[in-house]
Amino acid sequence: MMENSFLFTTKIEFSKIIACKTLIVLLGMACSSITAWALEPSALLRNEVLTTWTTEQGLPQNFVTSLAQTSDGFLWVGTMNGLVRFDGVHFRGFSQDGPPELQGFIGALVKDGGDGLWIVTASSLFHYERHRFVPIFFEQRSRYRIETLARSNDGELWLYFESRLERTHADKLVAAPLPDDVHRLSDMAESSDGSLWIADRENIFRMRGEPPLRSTSYRTAI
Repeated sequence: MMENSFLFTTKIEFSKIIACKTLIVLLGMACSSITAWALEPSALLRNEVLTTWTTEQGLPQNFVTSLAQTSDGFLWVGTMNGLVRFDGVHFRGFSQDGPPELQGFIGALVKDGGDGLWIVTASSLFHYERHRFVPIFFEQRSRYRIETLARSNDGELWLYFESRLERTHADKLVAAPLPDDVHRLSDMAESSDGSLWIADRENIFRMRGEPPLRSTSYRTAI
């Protein structure tokens, strides 16, 4: 019963998102038709403004892996070939004043709880804050490959790698216990009530409370 209820709720929320996006598109189309009802469809398309940025404008690579905007208005762009910051006109790279890992694959960009940014590379994690890139160490080493992550409500990160669950706190990693019967995690997310939902290929677990976290499992339908 719990399994069906959870899946049904997920579908309802997804349908709301689709319905909301559809409504926004329809409203935009209606507004356009009011101001330009006499124009041909081809003329309407020509009047739309579409700007494309590529390597010719400063992107390090045309395949974008992640995007995030910090509170100062800058747009951060991760690519398969490095990280840049965009001010609306120019791209700024960090080859001169950033760690070398930022010139390679950028796996994820996540806004923190303040003015900073979490940056996941192919083999490391950095916290950009107050114009500094701070490496986040795990057992005194900076190189480890993050498999999946989730942003907490306070802007910290939940991380899964090397069969471990960790959470950032004050630019350090704090271990969190996983349920005994959990397999390799495929995804996770923190809900508004602070519960951490983690999923492997067989079960969904809800973890809540102060450490050590209590867990409840829900078997998924196959």
